Formats: sequence, C-alpha cells, structure tokens
Amino acid sequence: MAGAKQFDIDQALDAAMRVFWEKGFEGTSYTHLMAATGLNKSSLYNAYGDKEALYQHCLERYAEIFGTRLCERLNDADIGTAIAGFLDELVSRFQCSDAPGGCMSTFAAFEIGCRHKSLGERIRQQFETIENAMRARCERAVADGQLPANTDVSALASFFQVMTRGLAAVHLGYGDVAAVERAIRAMMQVLKRPPLLDS
Repeated sequence: MAGAKQFDIDQALDAAMRVFWEKGFEGTSYTHLMAATGLNKSSLYNAYGDKEALYQHCLERYAEIFGTRLCERLNDADIGTAIAGFLDELVSRFQCSDAPGGCMSTFAAFEIGCRHKSLGERIRQQFETIENAMRARCERAVADGQLPANTDVSALASFFQVMTRGLAAVHLGYGDVAAVERAIRAMMQVLKRPPLLDS
C-alpha cells in the first residue's frame, strides 16, 4: 500500500521507551533513538513528532503496559492480598531482564517534575492515576469492613504512592530487590494500623 509505514509503530515505540527509561529525557539523543529503533530521524519525527512528543508517547506507552498491570492487581477481594499483589507486580518489573530497573514515570518526576508544562502535566496525571486507584481500593476496604470506618483513605493512598516511588529509587541505587523487599514487609504493616481521620 502506497505511503504505508514499513515498520511496527508499537515495537519502535517500545524500543524508544526503554531508551528514555534508561537515559532520561535530556540524556537521550536522536542517535540513541535511531540506534534503538532502527529508524532514521525523519521516520521518527513523521511517526511520533519531535523528541518531546515522542517522550510523551513513551510515557503513555509505559503507563499503558505497566500502570495497567499494577492497577489490575488491586482487584483482589482481600485488601492485604490486593496491596501485596500490587507490590509484587512492582518487584517483578524491577527484576525484568529486558527492561531498565526502577520506574520510568518516577524517574521522569525526578528529572523533569512540574518544571516543564506539558511533560510535567503528563507525569502528574500518571501519579494521580496510581494514587486514585489506591484510594478507591482503600475506600472499598472501608466499605466492606476490612479497614476501620474512620480510615484516612487519602493519607493511606498517598503513603503507598510515596513509598512505591521510593522503592523505584532504592532499586536503582542498590541494583537489586533485597532492600525493596525489606521495605515492603514494613509497608504492609500499615494496614494493621492505618492512619485515621481526626475525630
């Protein structure tokens, strides 16, 4: 078919995502992207836009693949099993041999944060998606009596959000999951005495 792209767009995007994940936005050049995807600069630009647009596509792809898996693990009927499954999925990602360590969206926050308007908004949205999913799961646990009725579900969701982002940094710093697993054991204890709303 005339004009059809002669490459797999998702496959190339996955390759670009791994480069940005490993090297960051500023540390990634078109030379890196071309080497990883097998595409020239013109093909990359025509398919995805400029470097910033490609990075946004990669953040979205990352959330689509890995964020969805995390949130799916929260569906278990037991709150402890749901949170443990979420964290197990995180550890599995850290141990994945065909992907960089840690978490791409967390590293994006470290590098870019809210300083960049459009990229910062995308990063914020990804953080909010995870925190909202965690809050909804905690609200469900309150509704079915697995957590106290006066649990501060917003504080609990924020706690797990902050801790999971920290786990990504710990994994990158140590290069293994031993410290991550120790922290997870402590994190799970908060479900026994969750933060409560002021009476």
